[in-house]
Amino acid sequence: MWSSVQRVREVAGTAPIGRPIANTTFYILDSRQQPVPIGVTGELYIGGEGVARGYLNRPELTTERFVRDPFSAKAGARMYRTGDLARYLRDGTVQYLGRTDFQVKVRGFRIELGEIENQLSKHAAVQQAIVVVREDVPGDKRLVAYVIPKPGEHLSFAECRTHLKQSLPDYMVPSAVVELTVVPLTPNGKVDRKALPKPNAASDAASGSATAPRDALEEKLLALWRRVLNNSSMGVTDNFFDLGGHSLLAAQLMSEIENSLGRKIPMAVLFRGATVAEMAEVLRDGTESSAEPIAMRVQPGRTTPFFAVVAPDMDSIGYAALAQAMGPQQTFYKLQLHRAVRPDAPITLDEMRAIARDYVQAMKTVQPRGPYYIGGMCAGTHIGEQMILQLEAEGEKVAVFAIFDTWVRQNSHVRWKWRIYYYHQRLRGMLRMSLRRQLKMIGDALSKKLQRVATGQKRTETSFAKLYWPGKDFRTPHFQAPVALFKRPRQPFYYIKDETMGWSERSQGGVHIYRIDFPHQMLREPYIRDVAKRLLECISRATPAPVERLQVWPRVSDQTPSAIDVEA
Repeated sequence: MWSSVQRVREVAGTAPIGRPIANTTFYILDSRQQPVPIGVTGELYIGGEGVARGYLNRPELTTERFVRDPFSAKAGARMYRTGDLARYLRDGTVQYLGRTDFQVKVRGFRIELGEIENQLSKHAAVQQAIVVVREDVPGDKRLVAYVIPKPGEHLSFAECRTHLKQSLPDYMVPSAVVELTVVPLTPNGKVDRKALPKPNAASDAASGSATAPRDALEEKLLALWRRVLNNSSMGVTDNFFDLGGHSLLAAQLMSEIENSLGRKIPMAVLFRGATVAEMAEVLRDGTESSAEPIAMRVQPGRTTPFFAVVAPDMDSIGYAALAQAMGPQQTFYKLQLHRAVRPDAPITLDEMRAIARDYVQAMKTVQPRGPYYIGGMCAGTHIGEQMILQLEAEGEKVAVFAIFDTWVRQNSHVRWKWRIYYYHQRLRGMLRMSLRRQLKMIGDALSKKLQRVATGQKRTETSFAKLYWPGKDFRTPHFQAPVALFKRPRQPFYYIKDETMGWSERSQGGVHIYRIDFPHQMLREPYIRDVAKRLLECISRATPAPVERLQVWPRVSDQTPSAIDVEA
């Protein structure tokens, strides 16, 4: 992902990419792989301990990119040919000048465009494929594929995505596919990539590339979706999340629909079906505000379900994006009550236990027996904990409890030094805020205090102190489920000084920490890709391997077993 570091102050023009990190060596070489002088342009090669073994299942590309390092004294050392054009500056730093090939970097990932083109060309209906990175909207780089179908064939956007997802990760799947009849060429016969048309205009010109609206409602909704997603080529059957939709765009879309149609649409409607046609059906039936089932399927898949536990009336659209990032094979459900328990106060422990009972019953209608894979964030995590306690009391097993950046709600550490530490951390956090936000927080606190005084209310068991330090009579609950904790690399210790955020005191199955470097909300691009990848690893490790009929031959030991058959 990175191999150099540079502290940037003031830079005129292109910023240097700095010097190599520890145990790494940079070489700038000419076409004969000989070092070039300072100031002369060459190709950047990287050597040292960070050089990988090669590309997975791509021996020809490995041979091309991972070459022998003639400058290293270590036997068998290799260096990576980056394809980056660079030069040394007089102070020894390296300046990036461009590319020698079509490798690109999108959202932090190095991508070989030729690899995507190769996979597209394997489709039976494709004659030629070209993939480029476009930035039609400043700051929004995206992959766009251009395909020339074979005579008599037609290739839809959905077909391309389905075909590519079988062999490529999501970040390498283009967000738009344009069907062409002819490829623009330069005077010397090469593909003129700069002359390739904008995807929207080209897609609109491609006949049958999108399903047309069937009535005035679908036509109006489609216009709103196209504006929000900045995609004029989409049809009424295209999926919101497949086209790059996320929680912020979902909120914008719901606002646009409310302003245009005068009807308030809950964001949860996107879970019923994230296409224009499906939303139009909901609006025709007038069921947009009807009660949703507690267990709602987000993605069908073919595996044991992952259940995202969501507190009542909390935003859950990030879990739809997580399901997408985990891939179409992963079955994904969300568990959520669509009613406010007590909107003016935190959910009490008794309320959580009642909600957990409802969630467990709903989950068992989908998967009657364990092992279960569940996870959540904020109040959803605490409801999930109560679910685990109930399930384990019934003799069921929870194989994965995924926690997204959430502390334990109550803990037995009531010593004054932890409280002092907590309030010190809170004060430091507040001092880092803007003055406007500080005044707003103080104003909100005073307003709540005055409201309690005016109504004669007293602070109840839902007060902050009770939520986190319930008193000396509190007994810490314990459960067997292992915890997969997703958190920031430098997570501040607010409630107790514990890197596991208090969960090591609860889980007797252990806490495995996954550090995700995100600024605020991890269930959004681009951080959600890393979350999905690591969560799939957790589930894979916890999933019993399929047992096939096999022979176990005798081995030399103190107790030599006979050959046995093992059947699933």
